[in-house]
Amino acid sequence: MDTPESSTKKRIPLSQLKPGMYVVELDRAWIHTPFLFDSRRIRNAREIELLAKHGVQEVIIDPARGTEADLAKLHAV
Repeated sequence: MDTPESSTKKRIPLSQLKPGMYVVELDRAWIHTPFLFDSRRIRNAREIELLAKHGVQEVIIDPARGTEADLAKLHAV
């Protein structure tokens, strides 16, 4: 059964990943990438290029912790 936390996560192709999104999982082990942690907010296009260079094709993002959450906060004010 999905928990509310897991239901907010979305699987997207790497081509749709944008700076500001919060990645919680890759389609490969993080150890095969230059990143030290297993989840992170994407800071810039260079980080996306590095993921692609290391064979990542899909990621799971948590919109509640990334850009979409930031935009929702702005509209709520």
